[in-house]
Amino acid sequence: VSATLAAPGSPAAHPLVNDQLVESVALVTLKTFPNTALAVQRTHAGWAGSAALNRAEAYMAQHAAEPITMDEVADAAGVGLRALQQAFRRRRGMSPAAFLRATRLARAHDDLLAADPAGPAGVDDIARRWGFPSRRRFTAEYRATYGGSPEEALGAG
Repeated sequence: VSATLAAPGSPAAHPLVNDQLVESVALVTLKTFPNTALAVQRTHAGWAGSAALNRAEAYMAQHAAEPITMDEVADAAGVGLRALQQAFRRRRGMSPAAFLRATRLARAHDDLLAADPAGPAGVDDIARRWGFPSRRRFTAEYRATYGGSPEEALGAG
């Protein structure tokens, strides 16, 4: 399985996609088997103000092309993970992970507009570059946000 996932051309070969897969497997493992690892996260709620939220958003904008975790974002903001999640829900109406996904979608949109339609970077390449391994999900999210398909945007800028 790992050889198939790491094969050239596989969506999982891209660092952002691979990191998301590893994080998902780790989270499923932690939630499936009894442990105390997640209990630590629940005890550091605290309170995150506007400055912490701004630091988190700036960190995500600066590192959107990298495989970052929400723990890293919380550390950069100087708050606990739970406080970060609560602040995003309260002030932005979304989770920090959803904010990062929206940031990456906006970057993918910019890349699509700037791309040469005859060039080597197609929709799939741009989607994977920004952490979207599934073309179907990327297209659905893109259409919901921008009202058109990624193919229509390719090179339209």
